[in-house]
Amino acid sequence: MSNTTTTILSSSDRLLGMSGDGNLISYVETSGDTQTLYVLDLKTNQTSMIDSASVMQGGFNDASTTGIDGGMLSANGEFILYSTGLTEGGQSNSTETQFFEKDLDSTSPSINVTPDIPTTAFPGIAVGISVKAVSDDGLTIAYSEDYTDFSDKFPDFDGVVAYDLVSGSQQQFPTQFADQSIELTPDGRYFTYQAVPNFYVVDRQSNTEVQYTEDFGRGGAVSDDGRYTVYEQRSDDGSTDLLAHDNDASPSTPDQFVSDSADGVIGNGDSEYLAFSGDGRHVVFESTATNLVPGDTDGGVFVKDLDTGAIQMIPEISGNIFISYDGSKIISQGSGGVTITQFVPPTLTIDPVTGDDYVNAAEGPIVTVSGTSNDIGSTILVSLPGGGTASGALVHADGTWSTIISIQGLDDGPTHVHAVVTDELATSLEPAVHRGPYAAHGPRHHLGGGRRHH
Repeated sequence: MSNTTTTILSSSDRLLGMSGDGNLISYVETSGDTQTLYVLDLKTNQTSMIDSASVMQGGFNDASTTGIDGGMLSANGEFILYSTGLTEGGQSNSTETQFFEKDLDSTSPSINVTPDIPTTAFPGIAVGISVKAVSDDGLTIAYSEDYTDFSDKFPDFDGVVAYDLVSGSQQQFPTQFADQSIELTPDGRYFTYQAVPNFYVVDRQSNTEVQYTEDFGRGGAVSDDGRYTVYEQRSDDGSTDLLAHDNDASPSTPDQFVSDSADGVIGNGDSEYLAFSGDGRHVVFESTATNLVPGDTDGGVFVKDLDTGAIQMIPEISGNIFISYDGSKIISQGSGGVTITQFVPPTLTIDPVTGDDYVNAAEGPIVTVSGTSNDIGSTILVSLPGGGTASGALVHADGTWSTIISIQGLDDGPTHVHAVVTDELATSLEPAVHRGPYAAHGPRHHLGGGRRHH
């Protein structure tokens, strides 16, 4: 599968979120002492302004800044969750941070969804809260919270929270430094978070929690349906590997390595989770390993197909990264702006064989089969299911390919010529049917193409 990379926006714009189909992104633009939150529709190129806030020093810590934070989009692209006020660098002793949710399908303004947190005059309370995720119906949000009551009037809390906006109930999960991999599945059922040294997946419906690492893991994710989990695990040699767990598999089935080559060779360096497609098939990760793809000398960012085992390298990223539900689009923060990597499925055509898709006795038994493909450098496998021998053809730099096949032993009548191209991500394609008019004279074979997706 080839890919195209496009850079949009500017290096000063900060990518915050993406919808599951990859068509909407959210970002913050900073101009002077003002931050403005936008949503950009990549299909229509229309931009919607959501909110703005002043950027200034403030809060409990002099190094703290205020502005806009969060900006997460729901998977269906209907809601955006963000905060204004204190965004980084410390804690506040008042209600400086406010949570807001906007229905993107409505003209109504954003609504305040700030959780109820007790406050008292300084130095009674120190609070640090940060929005992290929102469900597709907009009724469940996730956030991290670091709450300390120096007056001992209220219990301290450091951890992550799933907040039901209808009932007002809060599911709290006490942890330390739990500010990574906090996500909600689109239906709000599964909730993930990382708390050094472990990664957890919570089923809010059954009120159960699963720990996926036993030593050291910096993060992970769960597929939209909760079936697959990707997580980091410290190996015996001290390096960090990336693994995938299938919750529907037998308990005796070992977890699948993600940070390995297409041939199953485990990476020889540390690997770190970056993004997981909603369908549970594609994983984006960063690794120092040099043995994951041929010709690599210093590692990089990779995409792994868990169904086929295929792996390929993509351009480096420097900030937030998101992958679409089907794995066809990756959007990330690059050094020059927001980078969109679009994976293009292979194309393949077969030219009419002998010019008219008919071969008579004078034109056989060896005939040339040719065509085009966008998968430059790949090998096209050509065969005749009804007989003859298979042959291979290299796709040249101009996108053309050509080979010869033997039709010795074929019976008179229609026969399909099959050509298959398989790309780096193991996506296979056979071309559309070619049909020509029946000739009125001479012994002949009618050759046409077939199509099938794998």
